[in-house]
Amino acid sequence: MTEPVLIVDDDPFVLGLLTHVGETRGMDVVGVRTPEEADAAMAARPFAVVVVDLLLGETSGLDLVKRLRQRDISIETVVISADRRLSSALESFEQEVFAFLPKPLDPAHVFSTVERAMERRREGLERRRLTWELELLNKVAEIVTSSLELDAVLERAVERVGAAFDARWALVRVTPLDGGPPTVRAALGIPRDRLQAVYAEKQGPLPSDVVFDTGQPLRVAEKNSQGYASRLPPTEWTSTISVPVTAGDALLGVLTLVSQTRPAFSDADEKLLMTIGRQFGVAVSNAQLYERVHRAKVEWERTFDAISDPIAVFDGAGRTMRANAAMASIHGWRITETQGRKCDETGLCGGGANCLVRRALDSGQAQSAEIIGADRRIFAVTTLPVAGQDAAVLFAKEVTEDRQRARQLRELSAEVTQTNAELNVTVERLRATQAQLVQSEKLSAIGQLVAGVAHELNNPLTSIIGYTQLVQEAISQNPAWESSAAGMLDDINRVLSESERAARIVRNLLTFARRQSSERTRTDVSDLCKRVLALRAYDHQLRGVKIAATFAEGLPPVYVDDGQIQQALLNLVLNAEQAMKGQNAPELGLTAIAEPESSSVLVSVSDNGHGIAPENLSRVFDPFFTTRGVGEGTGLGLSIVYGIVRDHGGQVWAASGADDRTTFFVRLPARFDHEPAASRPTAIVAHADSGSRDFFLAVLSGWGYSVRSAANSREALAHVAAGECQLLLIDPAIVETDVPSWRAAWPDAAGAIAMVAIDAPHVPGEAARFLRDAASYVLAPPFDLPNIRRAVLAARGPAS
Repeated sequence: MTEPVLIVDDDPFVLGLLTHVGETRGMDVVGVRTPEEADAAMAARPFAVVVVDLLLGETSGLDLVKRLRQRDISIETVVISADRRLSSALESFEQEVFAFLPKPLDPAHVFSTVERAMERRREGLERRRLTWELELLNKVAEIVTSSLELDAVLERAVERVGAAFDARWALVRVTPLDGGPPTVRAALGIPRDRLQAVYAEKQGPLPSDVVFDTGQPLRVAEKNSQGYASRLPPTEWTSTISVPVTAGDALLGVLTLVSQTRPAFSDADEKLLMTIGRQFGVAVSNAQLYERVHRAKVEWERTFDAISDPIAVFDGAGRTMRANAAMASIHGWRITETQGRKCDETGLCGGGANCLVRRALDSGQAQSAEIIGADRRIFAVTTLPVAGQDAAVLFAKEVTEDRQRARQLRELSAEVTQTNAELNVTVERLRATQAQLVQSEKLSAIGQLVAGVAHELNNPLTSIIGYTQLVQEAISQNPAWESSAAGMLDDINRVLSESERAARIVRNLLTFARRQSSERTRTDVSDLCKRVLALRAYDHQLRGVKIAATFAEGLPPVYVDDGQIQQALLNLVLNAEQAMKGQNAPELGLTAIAEPESSSVLVSVSDNGHGIAPENLSRVFDPFFTTRGVGEGTGLGLSIVYGIVRDHGGQVWAASGADDRTTFFVRLPARFDHEPAASRPTAIVAHADSGSRDFFLAVLSGWGYSVRSAANSREALAHVAAGECQLLLIDPAIVETDVPSWRAAWPDAAGAIAMVAIDAPHVPGEAARFLRDAASYVLAPPFDLPNIRRAVLAARGPAS
């Protein structure tokens, strides 16, 4: 069944014609003549598309359009009018109507327009649904990873999911860790104990019971359906859905939602809730893992203290990490007093050169001896190194009365060692889970911290810049001061310039916290490099760093945010300085050359520091990767460099040779000619992946192209049809979605537009054949500046 269409026209002939044609086309059409009738129709039922006459008696149809949009933002509107003036069309489009159709009307054209409007509405609803789903999944993921307290996490998560689906009530039942009937661990809209009582009464299987049995989701619509209503609490409801809560293949529980407003839960709702069920499964699985570890720890400590013979665990320095009650009782210590004591204080290690703990740690092997204590009690003592740790366990067995118990002690020793190893494995799992949680918290906090620091720095920077400008203005307005303060003016200009650079750095910090557009201006790379060296000149002089700077003459300009690129180069220089710490003769190289073949400028920063291991070269730009010690680096500097350079359509890479000399290269697109902006060619980048699309757009923009973006076939075809470009850089995935339309549109555009196809594996035959016929050049990996420039030149010729 098609979505309903409302037609509003005070001309009964036009209204009757359009209503009849729409119905013959199988559409659900409602026709009314006045705005009041239209309001009543909208109140009675929703409509997908409204076709409205521009003039309804004395009333403007656009007023009705405004009211309809206020009622339902997803409604698409088509305006029809006998007024063919351009101003009327423009006024209509200001109200975001889908189309303006002048009378006389072609009914077939009207309803083909309506069908396109329906398609756009469906796409908009799908996008809004997808955005809503992603926001909900992200929020649930944030909740389930925020804590290991299962009840608190599930209560928050159920509340969030229930609110998202407008549920009357919701609950999660979980199978206990030790087995047994599922229990209600979280509920919304009804007390948990009341729900638990309902399930305990056993009046018959409820939806969640069926899901526990089958492992499959279950949807129930309409009251009393399948007899469930008589077993639920006395609450009005229209539909319910239950989905499994899983971790891997394990069914851990069931999530149930009950609605009073939804006639039924949809397939999309079920799919989304299945994903949420897996997120809940992560929370349940992590909490149960934590509970197992806690129980194992408690059981281990109880077992440890229940042993009647003295036992202690020592670290690599020979100090106690844990001692049992028997060890403490020998000396009358409390358990808490045993922590951190030297092993010879126990009187059971042998002391001095014969210390069994030290011998076990040094040799990595078990050591045994009989030790006579100060009270003349005899102990058979064995020390064992802990596998994989710098620690040793001491076992003491009193053999004064019964030496035969030595065998039992050895068996118990083996059991404790095995238990300890199992505990270590379990603890490592928990640590890995906790590390993931901590890392997630850090990533979330970084943006807040950076934004806060940047905000605090903006205030003093504003004062510095303002007062500096006041001093500069006062001197320039007083000739006597200006002549006597000529040198000071240079210093003041330097203060103003560096303050403004600091302000740009603050803006870059804000960019790190939230993405924002950067201003791109014509920039001299050699001047930018000199400014970076000037900023570090004092430190270089103090540390005796030799500078080898070479900048080619006549470098072409680059159009960049000079503050961001300066920050990137400064990060590379600081990275080089860090690598040269401890060098007797540190040497820093900074060069800039032109690369006409790729229409780019290549900047290199080199040092004679410790070099980069081959296995680390591919990871140096990863966020948080660092080879420095704790507290010496965040691992963000080079990842920021990578982001800045790629945002400008450039490339950055590192090379480290056998002589430990490391060089970082930055290649930026440049403009080798000086044509006015009005004569620059226009290029379209049509790519389904936003990251790749933004990179190609930045490259072509850096070369002076006026760029247009297309994320799908429809947008790309619209640009081509408008004839507004000379170059088309296209992803085969764009063509693949609509090959017939491309074959129909390309013959008219082929003479004016040069096509460069981006090589991609596994392109279907029909799309591949079209690109083979239409493309002037195929851009094969790697997608670097030389390759891209070669493709553009081959497609458009040297003038490009």
